[in-house]
Amino acid sequence: MDFHSCFNGWSIEPIEAFRRAGDEARAGLCGHDREASLHSALGLAETYLGNLQTGLGCLWRAIALNPNDAEYAGGNYNAATASFDRFLMVLPEYHGARLLRAASYMGMGDLESARKDVSFVSRESPRLTGEYVDRLQQARGPEFRNNLWSRLSAAGLPWK
Repeated sequence: MDFHSCFNGWSIEPIEAFRRAGDEARAGLCGHDREASLHSALGLAETYLGNLQTGLGCLWRAIALNPNDAEYAGGNYNAATASFDRFLMVLPEYHGARLLRAASYMGMGDLESARKDVSFVSRESPRLTGEYVDRLQQARGPEFRNNLWSRLSAAGLPWK
């Protein structure tokens, strides 16, 4: 629930929610060490909290347990968009993924599709603004955050 709260703009304090999500994943791993989704959840929490090496280690463990969950599409916007399409077919309410897909559309030069996604998110989750997304991405470097923001703002996402 904490992940959903963060990625959908429902959490007032996303960093605290990521901490709780990591704690919940660790508790689950105590009883189910071979559960790929728990390793993935912990990896995401650690990464968003700025613990990149720990997070990546958890994500690699998740991939080792379930290679079908791996998507490596960095810089390949067509592959990234296709991955987000599949993800959103299962979880259409995951607005954070919809915004990342919008950024991928912008990387492909598809402004119309990017604006459609941003408009949908702005209507469905008004708290999920550029400022909120930037807070979610604090563990990422400024280059990543600036690139993401420039794409999302060009697609119409308001800062506040």
